[in-house]
Amino acid sequence: MPDTVNPAPAQKQKPLSLSFFYASNGQAQQGEAILKKLGEAVLNQLGEEPSYASVFPAATAEIIRAYHDGSLKKKDDADDDFIDQVVKPVMEDFLNVTCVTCPSVKNQPQKAQWIFEQYLSHRQEGRPIKAEDLHKIGKNIAYFDGLRKSPLFKNSVPKPNSDLAAYETYAAFEEMLVPYLERKAKTKVAADSFHLNPQEKAQVMAKTVMLYDGPEGKVVVALSPESCSFWGSDTRWCINSPQWRNYRINFPHANKTSPIIMLLPKGRHRDKVMLLDKEFWDNANEKMPTLPQRHCDLLQSCLAGLSEGARRGMEPWIPEGATAPGDHKIRDAYAVRKLRNGFYFVASMKGSIRHPMQKKVPDNTRLTARKVRTLKRIAEKGDSEKLVQRSRRYPATWVDADTFFAADPAETIRKIEAEMPAKRPLLSRLRP
Repeated sequence: MPDTVNPAPAQKQKPLSLSFFYASNGQAQQGEAILKKLGEAVLNQLGEEPSYASVFPAATAEIIRAYHDGSLKKKDDADDDFIDQVVKPVMEDFLNVTCVTCPSVKNQPQKAQWIFEQYLSHRQEGRPIKAEDLHKIGKNIAYFDGLRKSPLFKNSVPKPNSDLAAYETYAAFEEMLVPYLERKAKTKVAADSFHLNPQEKAQVMAKTVMLYDGPEGKVVVALSPESCSFWGSDTRWCINSPQWRNYRINFPHANKTSPIIMLLPKGRHRDKVMLLDKEFWDNANEKMPTLPQRHCDLLQSCLAGLSEGARRGMEPWIPEGATAPGDHKIRDAYAVRKLRNGFYFVASMKGSIRHPMQKKVPDNTRLTARKVRTLKRIAEKGDSEKLVQRSRRYPATWVDADTFFAADPAETIRKIEAEMPAKRPLLSRLRP
């Protein structure tokens, strides 16, 4: 989540930059007309999703809330108090939030008007821009202002339009920027990787399960906020980047639900997909009902490279009916069946279940032993999904795909059991 914009010290509200600019050019009436037209529409849209409360100053957030509760209403179209006390403060802070990285836009009415209109147009397209994402608009505009003066932009074939107003939708503007941002991100990743010292690289890899590394790209499981940030760089996932204020909180919450599996196509840094809680999420943090062909190929190559047991352990985490274009079902590619109450897990655990007598041991040892016995009972029942959900909490399972997805449940549990604290000799426990 972006940092909350701190409210300015109490003072008389300044005129909205957009309106002031028109007034200074002898076009005050035109500026006010635009303000009235856009103001209430922006107010309406802001209040439809709750993130405005964490983005706008408290006083402005209260205005938005009161407007949607019906407490603030204008008397007629010429209600100057409503414009001055409700619309202007919200529109001013809207620009403050959006244009943190490009404050000059507030004094450029054409750009400011374009931002307001594009924010509203996304509602019509069915994908409204959240208040918490407004700062990204300004970030992209600031990047574009520098990019269009660069040789890279000027020598592009075909050359994109260098006039922001020429882009009829914000989606078209974003799409134009994609190849340039990909190039920038690829350069940054290479630089970041180069500057990681051996200890930092080791820390990232120690909290990563590499499921596939081949010609199509990589498939990894991220096991910590740091490894998630490294592999999920340059995405809008709120669990992966320090730019999100609560990412260290968001990651454990998501990781508790399911493994965080990332599909990273080679050469397409801004085309990453995350598999979380049996749902695919694209680079922009939107749910994906189907996988693009390149991601489907990458996932199938990953599955083909795993052992039969690891594929079976991974299968419950892939969405039911997940398909690529052409209705090719990913699960059917290898005829992977569900394992609940299946023979495979039961057979692999045969002879490994023991029921030792309960002994009074230190709390930490007794607790771990109880958890291991629980894992054995789950494996005995053949519930692969529940076993992986429980067993993956232990670092002993992070060594490879077979252990992580319990290809051999008995072996996975033996590795976990080896991590249990050693019992102290009886005599040492009796000493005061």
